[in-house]
Amino acid sequence: MMLKNRAVSSRRFGWTLPALVLALGAMAIPAQAQDFPTRTVKIVVPFPAGGTADVMPRIIADWLSRKWGQSVIIEDRSGAGGNVGAEVAAKADPDGYTLLSSPPPPLVINQNLYPHLDFDPLQFVPITVMGRVPNALVVNPDKIAATLTTLHQFPGRLLVLFQPHGFGPLKLMKDEFIACFARNLTADDVLVMPEPVYFGGTVDRSVSSIDIIRGVEATGREAHVFADRAACGDWLAGHARESDRIIVMGARDDTLTEFAQGLLEHFTV
Repeated sequence: MMLKNRAVSSRRFGWTLPALVLALGAMAIPAQAQDFPTRTVKIVVPFPAGGTADVMPRIIADWLSRKWGQSVIIEDRSGAGGNVGAEVAAKADPDGYTLLSSPPPPLVINQNLYPHLDFDPLQFVPITVMGRVPNALVVNPDKIAATLTTLHQFPGRLLVLFQPHGFGPLKLMKDEFIACFARNLTADDVLVMPEPVYFGGTVDRSVSSIDIIRGVEATGREAHVFADRAACGDWLAGHARESDRIIVMGARDDTLTEFAQGLLEHFTV
């Protein structure tokens, strides 16, 4: 997906078009294009190995290596929603030997999520669209609603800890999260949320957990925000009563299971 008018996005379902692009700067592609390449070509992938964003360019790299008779290597440089790898490619010598293979985020989407990028997405010139891949947003408020509805069939209030995936999903789905918790929490239930973990960089933090909590509170439900997950655990440990049910939910995170096990151990000692 190279051009903004080609982008199709949805909170529920959409398509991504991984593309191969070249960053152009002060230097130009070698004049003797018929001699290209005379050495190894590197394709930067701004996402981790193993996913579609990595597998597809590896197929292309193998084909180009055989066609050109030169090595074409893949370099995975993940981080910041693809911005790290895109910056690496943008700052490489614009001689045609460093390419960027990427789905939309660093080229189209991230400029709307991050207040500052250390590269100009318009600096990249498209070479080809490599494929069309289905894409889905994995955070589903309907799943939250279904879980809470099921638990309300049993007696006792719910103490719900919801760990957000990050600042981006909170910004995109703020209203949906607020509406979901407002509809599915009773007057006795309590929602607690930690702030998303911030690893540095230029991510847009204009919407955070406190915005969700304020929105839920405005509907008459009890809700609290804490700096981190450990503080949420301390609050739950100090306020849980007999017959309460503690629910720990959130984005896929192996440490979330460990956190829940720690809470269980606290109450069973």
